[in-house]
Amino acid sequence: PVSMSDVVDSSIKKLDDLIKKKEIKLTVKKISPYTVLGNVIALEQITINLIKNAINYNNIGGLVSVTVEPDYAGNIVLTVEDNGIGISKNDLAHIFEPFYRAERSRTRQSGSSGLGLTIVSELIKLHSGRISVSSQLKQGTIVTIVLPYSKNLTKESQNGSKTDDEVSIDF
Repeated sequence: PVSMSDVVDSSIKKLDDLIKKKEIKLTVKKISPYTVLGNVIALEQITINLIKNAINYNNIGGLVSVTVEPDYAGNIVLTVEDNGIGISKNDLAHIFEPFYRAERSRTRQSGSSGLGLTIVSELIKLHSGRISVSSQLKQGTIVTIVLPYSKNLTKESQNGSKTDDEVSIDF
C-alpha cells in the first residue's frame, strides 16, 4: 500500500527549487482515501515527471494544481493541471512515443530526452492504471492518472505488513 498523499508531498519537496525559480503558484488538494497498491519509487517518478512538466512548460508565475482524490468507483485519481503553453492537437497524439518532442525549441533548453512521458505511461500500465491528457495551446494542460485502489485494505496492510493478497514488483 502506498499513500498517494505522501507521494505528492515528497515529489513537491524534491521540486521545491524549480517551483521557486519559476515562481509557480502551486495548489494541492487531497481527499481521503488515497491509498493505492504499488511501488512507491515508480509512483513518485510518475508524479515528479508530471509536476515537473507542468512547471517547465509554464510561464513565470504560472499556476499548477495537483489533486488526489477517490472517484468512488475503485480508483484514486491524480490530476496535474497547469495554465502553461499547452500542447497542440497534432503533438498531443504523439506525446507518449519515445523521444518525441512536442516543443523542440524548449526541450533543447530544458535538456529533455523525450522519454519522460513514455516512462510515465509504462509505469502507469504496470500499476493497472490509465492516463489521459487534455490540452489547449496557450491555455494549459490537464493530465489525469487513474489508479485502482483496494477498498478492503486491512489495518495490517495499511501499516506495511504483508498480506496474502499483496503483489510486489521490483523496478
